[in-house]
Amino acid sequence: MATAIYTRSPRFISQVGTINQDVRVDLFIWNSPDSIPTTATISLSKPIPSSVVTTVNFDISPYIREYINFITFEPMVTTAVYEKEAPVGEYAYCTAKTYLDDVLQTTDEFIAFDGYGYFLDGNNPTVPSVLNDEGTFYIKEGNNSEGSITIFDDSADVITVGYTNLRTGFSVATITKTFDVACFPNVYETLLEDGNRVDIYRNLTLEKTLYFEAVCENKFDVIKCDFVNRYGVWDRINFFKVSKSKFDVNSKEYNLMPSSLDYNVGSNIKQSFNTNGNDSISCNTGWVNDNYGEVIKQLMLSEEVRLDNVPVKVMSKSTDLKLGINDKNINYKIDFAYSFNTLNYIV
Repeated sequence: MATAIYTRSPRFISQVGTINQDVRVDLFIWNSPDSIPTTATISLSKPIPSSVVTTVNFDISPYIREYINFITFEPMVTTAVYEKEAPVGEYAYCTAKTYLDDVLQTTDEFIAFDGYGYFLDGNNPTVPSVLNDEGTFYIKEGNNSEGSITIFDDSADVITVGYTNLRTGFSVATITKTFDVACFPNVYETLLEDGNRVDIYRNLTLEKTLYFEAVCENKFDVIKCDFVNRYGVWDRINFFKVSKSKFDVNSKEYNLMPSSLDYNVGSNIKQSFNTNGNDSISCNTGWVNDNYGEVIKQLMLSEEVRLDNVPVKVMSKSTDLKLGINDKNINYKIDFAYSFNTLNYIV
C-alpha cells in the first residue's frame, strides 16, 4: 500500500549510519497507467558526514514533482457520471530504495500529489484520503458541471460516497469507490436544483461530510473558479455576484531619427513597439460561510487556477479572513489576470 505525500512541501527519507558510510536513494518515478521503471529514474547519494552527525536526509519531493502537471483540465460533468479515475499526470507514483554501502535498507512506496502542508503540520505531513475540505459550498442551481471530490485509497477498505437531498432529507444514492484515485461529482445528477449533502464512509465509519447548496442567481453571470487546492487536486468555488473586467495595454516607446534635416512634420517621431495587452477581472463570491476563509487562502496559494476553464493567475496578495460573528455578511473579492497576452505572439 502506497503512502500519500505532497510535492510542494519537503518529503524526507532519512538513513542512519557511521562516519564515511555511503548512503544512496534510488527513485523510481512513473505515472499511471505505466508500471515501475526497470532502472532508477534518479539516484541521490551522500556520505555520513561525521561521528556526531550520523543521519543523512534526502528531500525527494522536487524530483517527483517534475512528473506532475495540470495541462489538460477536465471538468467533471455530473450527468450520468458517478465516478471516474483522476486524470493521468495529475499525480505520480514513486518507489524509493535506500542503500547503506550498497546494501538495501528500506523500500518505500509513495503516491504523490502536488499539494502542501502548513508550517504547523510539521515535517512529512499526513495526507488524508479525502482530498477536499469539509464545509458548506455554493453551486449554481441546475448546472451539471459543479466540480468533484477526489478520494485516494488503495487499501482493501470499502469507501462509499452517499448523496442526500438537502431539501427533502432523503438519501438518493450510494456509490462504492473502485479506482485508487477516484473523482466523484459534488452534486448528484438528480439534485442539481436542490443541492445535496455528501457523506464519505470508510467501512461504515463516517470520514467527511460536505454540503453543496444550490443558489438561484438570475442577475449576474456566475463565474466558475477551478483551482488546485492544498491537497494537490482540483477544487471548485463559484463567484456569484458582480464581476468587473479591465484591459491594460503595455508597449515600449522610442524616438526615431528623422530621415533628413528637412524632416516631414507629419511623420511619427515617437513610435510604440511590442504593443500588447492583458485582460483582468475582479470577482465577488456573494454571501458565503465561515469555512470560505480556508478556501480563499488555498485559492490564493494555488499555482493552477481556471476561470470558466481559462487559465488565470491570482493577483490579490492579501485578504481579510472573515468570520460571521465579526463581519455579519461575508463576501470575498478576488482579482485575477488572464495568463496570456491579448495578441498571440507565441509561435
